[in-house]
Amino acid sequence: EMTRKYYISDGTVWKNMPCTREFMLYSLQPIRTDKIAICGKEYEASYFGEQDMSDWSVKSVKREFWRLENVSGEFENCEKLSSVKLPSTLETIGYRAFAGCGIYCVDVPASVTEIGSNAFYDSNFEAINNVEAIIINNKDTYLSSNFVGGSVTIYGHTGSTAEEYANDIGNTFVSIDLEEGVECTHHSFVKDEIITAPTCTSKGLAKTKCAICGAQGENAEVEMTEHNAPVGVCVDCGHKESYVSDVKLNQSITCTFSDSSEISTACFTATKDGTYTATISDMKGIDDFVVASNTARNDFYYERGKETMVFKLKAGERILISAATFGPASDASFKATVTCNHTNMSTTDATCAVCGKANPNYVSPTPTPTPAPAPSNVITFNGESIKPNSSGEYVSKKAKKPSINKLSKGRKSFKVTWKKVSGVSGYQVQYSTSKKFTKKTTKTITCKGNKKFTKIIKKLKGKKKYYVRVRTYKTVKVNGKSVRIYSGWSKVKAVTTKK
Repeated sequence: EMTRKYYISDGTVWKNMPCTREFMLYSLQPIRTDKIAICGKEYEASYFGEQDMSDWSVKSVKREFWRLENVSGEFENCEKLSSVKLPSTLETIGYRAFAGCGIYCVDVPASVTEIGSNAFYDSNFEAINNVEAIIINNKDTYLSSNFVGGSVTIYGHTGSTAEEYANDIGNTFVSIDLEEGVECTHHSFVKDEIITAPTCTSKGLAKTKCAICGAQGENAEVEMTEHNAPVGVCVDCGHKESYVSDVKLNQSITCTFSDSSEISTACFTATKDGTYTATISDMKGIDDFVVASNTARNDFYYERGKETMVFKLKAGERILISAATFGPASDASFKATVTCNHTNMSTTDATCAVCGKANPNYVSPTPTPTPAPAPSNVITFNGESIKPNSSGEYVSKKAKKPSINKLSKGRKSFKVTWKKVSGVSGYQVQYSTSKKFTKKTTKTITCKGNKKFTKIIKKLKGKKKYYVRVRTYKTVKVNGKSVRIYSGWSKVKAVTTKK
């Protein structure tokens, strides 16, 4: 048993299709929904049931009806689609499937039994219709009206529906029939695969093949595409028609009309990312107008009848203010204005980052006073850098230490004698009842000058042991202040006082 599946892309189901071609269209709820892969892409397919065909077809006994969801016009107006290879399992090409695309030649496999209306043709006079040739390999393919344009050469079998269609509509028809064993001697080369796509500024290059036998020919040049300029400015290359004038930011221009054009356009090109307001005003003799953003290919945003529009643009994107007149050109004019919205300009911004305009609400920041540098606590003495210790004293490692010559005991006292050190300002004698010279048990006596080297310490406890040490100091001037530089302590000696 053979079953044919028909995938319907326009949301309808055909009733009585095999008996007559006077279709009745009606809506149905699908019985089930499946996933199906076509040309490597997964689609959702709704199943509507099947139809008995045994009484009229010898090839199959029933026909299943499916609908591919969201597939109608899958490639419609895809101008950059310049070539397509249809799979050998394809059965139906739906309504407007490739309308407005940039395809030059279509090789329809023999598996295709139906081509929908406007499948390769867009009747819109502004649409892209590059198809030059179509090869239909199935002799019985059903061809809907206007499936291709009238200038397209149709290749097909003699006596086929393709020949019948071409004769009825007026297209050029070329037979692809070859007698068995006879080579093709009259090649008919058509553009096959695009090597380099053409643009509006440069020609392209395409491979060619014979539509009859498939032999490969020499590469062919592809003509440049037309500018994509809805109101006079090409989206792709920026080409401007003669009726386009430039308007600068935060300025206005008056646009007039020439006798050769019913359209006049003001074009603003953003140099920085920002938000802009465009306005058309002072219109005289204007029959229609549009304020639009022209940001990317096929991205032409506007709201007809709005005289002021706000657009968020990136650098290089455009605003087009265009108007048309159907009366005398000398009586028509309008004013076009584009201003910056100073987006995100706060009181801390002196100027607008987009247009550079001074900010009237700018508040100059109060300058932060620079604190005076903290005085350095490091001093230099005799080539030695000295930092203060935990007690804030400057102790030199290079300064010569004194030595204790004699330590004699007395009644509740002791006498210490040390050896003279030259060049010093004085001495300090330190004594303690603790060998570690703890803070609570320690006292320090300063002996100024360098002439006396003996010191009697009185009012001590009797029969008490005391630890004694001596050091020198040198008074120097640092930043106008007197600072003492101490030597290290001498060796510690001990003495016990009398009662």
